[in-house]
Amino acid sequence: MKKKWYEIKALAPDGAPVAAGQAASKYEISIHGDIGFWGVTASEFIAEFNAIPADAQILLSVHSDGGEVLESLAIYHVMARARDRITARVEGLAASAASAVIMAAGRIEMPANAYIMIHSPFSVAVGDFSELRAASDVMKKLNDSYAAIYAERSGKDVAEVEAIMAAETWFNGDKLSSLGLPTPCSMRCPPRPICPIMPEPSSLRPSPKALVAVAPAPAPTPKPKASAPTPPYRHSIRWRQMRWPLHVSTLALLLWPLR
Repeated sequence: MKKKWYEIKALAPDGAPVAAGQAASKYEISIHGDIGFWGVTASEFIAEFNAIPADAQILLSVHSDGGEVLESLAIYHVMARARDRITARVEGLAASAASAVIMAAGRIEMPANAYIMIHSPFSVAVGDFSELRAASDVMKKLNDSYAAIYAERSGKDVAEVEAIMAAETWFNGDKLSSLGLPTPCSMRCPPRPICPIMPEPSSLRPSPKALVAVAPAPAPTPKPKASAPTPPYRHSIRWRQMRWPLHVSTLALLLWPLR
């Protein structure tokens, strides 16, 4: 059974799901999972997205670790054509492929303690040197595609964006402007929430002088006794115990290309 990583709902003016026969005033798209996984493809998402009326406003709610690069690129390009009607809201995290998807929105909203993470795409490849080189060339092209999306949305230079991606950079709501996004974030959290059971520092009173005067001086802390040095043979025993799995791992690596 397929497990969807997205949901598209038609909403009434009050935000409730529409009843049978009722016209929708807006639509909410929730991407709360790994994009492109569980057997659900971008093609299925795009088919449902294209069924939304062309004049409907869309709220894109995202909380995702990322997903498949090509699937996210397909979703981005389709949604970007409706950019003026889409508001993206980062609920907790829009990382990796999910961060590229929200760039399709005309407005991005996120609390101060939600996060966008962008980095260079990564993959796993097996083969000889020519196959690995070809895989590297493909990854460079995918990296260029993401960099172009971030640069176009933020107005930054592609080289600057690539440096941000290579460093795997995290942005919270307060730092969203440093990504270069022209739209300010909303739904901001208080900068310093106060725990109700802890009084404000200004309400704390100093200790009475009488208590301070009679307080006994703390006893000196005794110095710990010096432990006997570890005999060197213990280290050599540990090393001999570790060498066997290391030899096995090394032999496996040497024989792997011959298989």
